Amino acid sequence: MVKTLMEHLIKISLVFVFLSVVLAACSNAQNLPNQNRQTKESISNPDLSTDEGVITEVYKRIEAEWEKAGKKGASKPKVCVERLKESEEIIVIGFFRTDVGCLLDAVFIDSRYFEREQFDLSKLALAAPGWEKAAKSERENLAKIWVEKGLLVFAPLPNQTLSAISPGDGNVKVTASSKYPAGVTSRSKVKSFVFDKDGGLLPGSGY
Repeated sequence: MVKTLMEHLIKISLVFVFLSVVLAACSNAQNLPNQNRQTKESISNPDLSTDEGVITEVYKRIEAEWEKAGKKGASKPKVCVERLKESEEIIVIGFFRTDVGCLLDAVFIDSRYFEREQFDLSKLALAAPGWEKAAKSERENLAKIWVEKGLLVFAPLPNQTLSAISPGDGNVKVTASSKYPAGVTSRSKVKSFVFDKDGGLLPGSGY
């Protein structure tokens, strides 16, 4: 009987040893991917905490495009940077032209870079602060902020005022106009921007 009891104890001990080895192996297997993922995230996430960091990241992308196109020795454009206080994850990027000044060319949204020629920046920028679930009045406010701090940030109208309405078809229309004091004679300017129900900028907007 003592022999049988000893055999049971030995079997139980071996089971515990086996389980300990398996658990240790599983723990190591779970930790390794996390370490790799953290390394990749730290490499892929640019430092955009300062304007200098933003400009550095923009130049990296420009240089990569030039290298693909075989361009060498070209002078880098001056980069204009504007941050949305109302939505800190959005950084507006413009390139300076000697004839017109800075124009909107791209945005960083949550550290991801989007160029105007390839993406609908309005749809992306409005989605970030919650356009999809926003009520009508909130969408009107978001659209006004994006027109002022995004689409027209580098080229506002003189004495600019903004108004927004919802025509009832799911769209939001923002009108930017020049407003002068009474008695001041000047040519007025008006620009209209219409966003669809998804936040996309409709063709013909900005004129």
